[in-house]
Order: sequence, then structure tokens, then C-alpha cells
Amino acid sequence: MVFKKKINRKIILFFCFFYGCSVSINNELNSNEKNKKEFFTTKGQITISHINEDNWIFEYALDKKVKMIMIGPVTKKYHESSWEVPSMFEIMTDQKTNYSYLKRKDNKSFNKVSISVSTYRDIVPYAPQPFIVFEKGIGVNTGPLGYYTKIGFLNMMNNFSPTYHFNTKLNESIFIPGNSITSNSNTKTQRKNLIVYFGDKEAIYESEYVVSIIDQKFPEKLEDVLKSFIDKCVSFYNERFGIRFNQKLNIFLSHTSWDKEGYGFGGGAQEFQILAKSFGDGSQVDNNHIEKMQLFFAHELAHLWQAHMGNDNFRWFNEGGAELISYYAMEELGLISKDDIYRMLTENLEYSIQGLKNVSLESAHINAYPKLNYTAGLLVSFACIAATGADGQIDDIFKLEKALSAFPKSERLNNPMGSFSQVLLSLGANQESIDKIQSFINTNHENPISAYLELFNITGVKYAKENDNVKITGL
Repeated sequence: MVFKKKINRKIILFFCFFYGCSVSINNELNSNEKNKKEFFTTKGQITISHINEDNWIFEYALDKKVKMIMIGPVTKKYHESSWEVPSMFEIMTDQKTNYSYLKRKDNKSFNKVSISVSTYRDIVPYAPQPFIVFEKGIGVNTGPLGYYTKIGFLNMMNNFSPTYHFNTKLNESIFIPGNSITSNSNTKTQRKNLIVYFGDKEAIYESEYVVSIIDQKFPEKLEDVLKSFIDKCVSFYNERFGIRFNQKLNIFLSHTSWDKEGYGFGGGAQEFQILAKSFGDGSQVDNNHIEKMQLFFAHELAHLWQAHMGNDNFRWFNEGGAELISYYAMEELGLISKDDIYRMLTENLEYSIQGLKNVSLESAHINAYPKLNYTAGLLVSFACIAATGADGQIDDIFKLEKALSAFPKSERLNNPMGSFSQVLLSLGANQESIDKIQSFINTNHENPISAYLELFNITGVKYAKENDNVKITGL
């Protein structure tokens, strides 16, 4: 035991020498979890200053020197058009992971850098939105300013947990989710991955479950429906999954008109927030637009209650599962029928066929086919539910998600298929079904229809087939 402690000291002193961090070493290292956590966490502060309408300064002053700051999925157009980094810095893309990093060109460590940034108004597909632009304000996402850091010559990954400081323009209000509305220009928070709103506080709407900032340009015909639906949907998820949050959820919704036909939504879920943008002509709103809006928000809200699984290799379930949850939420709220669910499942099967000929579902996101996670991922999630009926009792997506949530988080993230398989077995699925599900998601299919039918036959999904057309008919 004494020999082990000496080795631990040497290892820690070795890291301290190369990383330039100070660690307090006491005689009981095995119980010194706090110091270990501090050592593997980059702190310090990031100051976000709103200079004028579309100009910002992001200042990093970190507590240790780092080699890189991971700033999220590759969003090249955003960084190239909006970030003005000092001449000795660059934004690098890791080709293996498709993530971006802020680093020095000479690869030296650093702990300070100041970046001039202009407001970015477009939506960034499949990545956290850097800005949300409203008629009377702007939301800044602290997430893409840093998720992890790399330190030392080994490029060890460190947690990133700075304090965020916010400086507003004169007479500008600021809203930090989880805090009260304030106009104090020296506001700060230690919470990560927040959308912080700079602007007119009159734009903020508060209900029983939600604080919303909805763009004045958003169609009035949709706004009242949306506010009512959000409260009902949150109440429903609380009932089915259990209350997940000890605070109100936040909805940030901006609007852009366009000259294309139709009406649509984009965005995503982050922490206890929904980041969204609507597109279209608000004067032509009909029931189809309302249903599309409700399905979008039911899906994004579902993410906030979901058990997160794996990383890019399990997006098929994170997205496909959320899509399935949204369908059943809509049905139980009386907004669509069971036949509507089977119709949408069938449509998504058709949408997914071409993509599955080119990539496996497991690697769809990193191979430029992210929509497969929503289409084929939805169908495989449905098959997983059907598979639980092997013991004569079919469980629903809500029970599956609750069972996954009870599983250790580290297992869900590091061994997602193993965790998923154990939960399916516990709910009544047999090993043959689980093996087929795994085979389906990690295989490129020359004939996706045949692959789907094999999956459906083994898991118990009911369908009707006429020539090359397949129609989902039930569980």
C-alpha cells in the first residue's frame, strides 16, 4: 500500500511539472477526489461583452495553460465569417471527430485570448446555435465557446468549467436561464451551456412551466397555440418520465421569412433549453403548420427527458427515440391518431431507403447522412419497442427510456450497445431480436427493404407488403 502511494505521488508530480498546475498532495491521495477533479478541470473566466448591435468581444482568461479549446462540431462558415481571432491563433478541424478547436499556430500553450465576434444570423444544422437573433434582442450561446480543453504535450482532455461574465450595452437587459431578469452589466454565472439573452425584457413570457422568448416576427396565429402546447407537453412528460428539472424550462424562438413554399422549424435542445428558429410566410398558416410545429417541439422537449446514449455512434436512438416519443406524446394529447403514427412511420421508412444504401445507421452522422438518425433511427426505435413483446407484454418508448435512465450514466455513454441490450433483455426482448437490431444499425444495406423486413419479422413489427411498397400497420 505504501509503495502504491509513492507511485501515485510521482505520477501526479509528473503531470504537475508538464502542465504547470499546482496540486495539493496530502497523505490520503485515494480520498482526495476534490483535488483530482480540480486537476482535470480548466476554470478561469470567459467575458462576453456586447459592444454594439452586432459586435461582441469574447475574452478567455483561464486558470491554467491549455493547448486547445474544443468549440464544438465543425461550423466553418460561422467561424470564418464571424470570428476574428488574433494572428497567432487559428481554428483547427479534427478530421477524425469532425470537431473544431481553437489553438495557437505554433502549438504553444496559452491561457488568454481575446476574439472579436460579429452576430451570426443563420441556423447551424446539427450543431449548437452560436446566436439566436430576435427583433428586439440577441441570445448568445455559451456552449460553443468551449466544451473541453486539451492540456500538456499529451493533449489530455480536460473538463471546461469557467465562470462566464456578461457586459451589456447601456440600458440593455440581460436574462440568464435559471436567474431573474436583470439589467446589471456585471452579471456572471458558473452554469455551462446557456443561452444568455441581451435585449428588451418585454419580449420575455413566463408561464407555469416555461420562460419563453418568442420573436415578435413569429406568426401570431401560431404563438398562442405554441404557448398552450408547450405547457401541456411539459406537463405530460413530467407525468410519464417524472419531474426532471427543479426550475422552469426556457424556449428561445426566432423567426425568418423566406420566399420558399412551406413552413418549417430548426434548432435543438441544450441543457434545460430549446433553441429554435421558424422559417416561412406567417400569413399562410394552416393546420399542417400547427402540427409540424407541435411535432418539432415535442421532439426537442423529449430530448430534455431522454437518457443520453453514447456519442455519434448512438445518435440513431437519441434522435429516433425522441421522434417516437413525440409521436406518442401527440397521440396521448389527442392531437394525432394511431393511424397517423403508422402513416408517419411508413413515410420515414421510404425517406431512409436511399441513405441506407450508402452508409450504416451507426455512422450516418459522421458520414454526412444525419437525417438517417431521424428516419431509419425512428424505425429501429419502433422495432426495439416491438421486440420487448417477446415475453407477451409489449412495453412502450416511455418505459424503455425510464429503464435506460436508471442505468449508470458512464455505462450508457461508454458502452451504449451493452447497456441498451441489457435494458431490452430486462423488458422482455430476446437475444435474437437484439442481435438483429445491432446488425441492422452497423451494416451498409444493398437492399434496405429486405433488411427492414428481416428486422420487422424478428422483432415483431407488423406490416403489409405490396410489390416493393411496405406499410407499417402496428406492433
